[in-house]
Amino acid sequence: MDSSLHERDRMDLNNDNSESLPADHSTVRVAHWAVRMLYFFFFAGMGLFFSFINVYYLSIGLSGMQIGILGTIGPLVGVFSSILWGMASDRFGRPRLLFAMASVGALSAVAALAGTRIFVWIIPAVIWLSLFSNPMPAMMDSTTFRLLGDHPERYGRYRMFGTLGFILTSSLSGFLFERMGLVALFPAFGSTIVLFLMTSFALPNTPIHLHTSPFDGLGGLVRQPLWLVFALSIFLVWLAANGAVNFIGVTIKTLGGSDRLIGINWAIASSLELPVMWASAYLLKRFGAVRLVTVGFLGYFLRILGFGLIPSAEWALLVNILHVFSYVPATIGSVAYANQLAPPELKATSQGLLFAMMNLGSVFGALSGGWLFDQFGPPGLFRILAFVALAGFFLFTLGRASLKKLQLPGTAG
Repeated sequence: MDSSLHERDRMDLNNDNSESLPADHSTVRVAHWAVRMLYFFFFAGMGLFFSFINVYYLSIGLSGMQIGILGTIGPLVGVFSSILWGMASDRFGRPRLLFAMASVGALSAVAALAGTRIFVWIIPAVIWLSLFSNPMPAMMDSTTFRLLGDHPERYGRYRMFGTLGFILTSSLSGFLFERMGLVALFPAFGSTIVLFLMTSFALPNTPIHLHTSPFDGLGGLVRQPLWLVFALSIFLVWLAANGAVNFIGVTIKTLGGSDRLIGINWAIASSLELPVMWASAYLLKRFGAVRLVTVGFLGYFLRILGFGLIPSAEWALLVNILHVFSYVPATIGSVAYANQLAPPELKATSQGLLFAMMNLGSVFGALSGGWLFDQFGPPGLFRILAFVALAGFFLFTLGRASLKKLQLPGTAG
């Protein structure tokens, strides 16, 4: 961290009206490392829980239809909860309190899930878990950008700790569950939430700039023409991406691939994220958020289309290298662009809105992906979804160009 960044961080801490903190170098370093470890523990929990929760559901006798219903609940709840928690963060400027509330809520939901095997009781537990866990990435991102101040391009070097956590737990949890059974899923996931909660206490509170109703701010944000174009393009690309990703493993199996090949496929994709995340500061500074989003959207089109053309399961490993040119630039660019479009008092709301559109795309991607798979099989599924991603790419690029040419109000950025 350079001296100017530390100076900006100290100014932010000094301006904290809700709770004073000593504005020294140690406080600044602790705050920055706390954000890194929040990403690590959160995505470590994702690697544990969401990699195996459907396997657990199957083991307790739930049907494929029931598992599919549970899979759509999380993104659907996230559409609303991400926005509401983001507005709360902008309104109160107390990330420690909000992260603590979210952690306690998630822990209670995990306890409820562990205590029942009846489908109708699992539904409210999943809703409760989604209400508290889905907004966490958006709040972490907005907190990170506030700490980074004039250096938002360094976001990827913080986010890469989430990738490290995911790789660690997703690669080791299979061995844990083979020895202890899937019943260990819940205490293991709960442990990552407790570590996340403890880490959040090291965060500083932030100054409150919002003087109007948060709903007025949200309305002004979504009425920006650039935001509307961005939101709709994100929806289309995330619909295609999630509809495709849900069936990559199934496709590998139908082409004669093994479970080991499926695991290797995801391990390669996750590992390839790390160098690009590390280099994201240079990439954002050199190319900007808009170009990264553009590359990511086009990368999704090529990657999804590639899965629709592979002749054998082994080709999936080669196609999935495009993960580096799809997920990574699309995620880093989108988060940075959402931050760029929002005024200072709506940074968390902006991230919440972005994740809401991603969640909405995930809901429709899960529903449409299953229907396309049944109707057209894996090749048809991937080819159709590839052109949905391409539509999102053209909407983003041509929509922005048209707005710039018309010079409409709210099209700066």
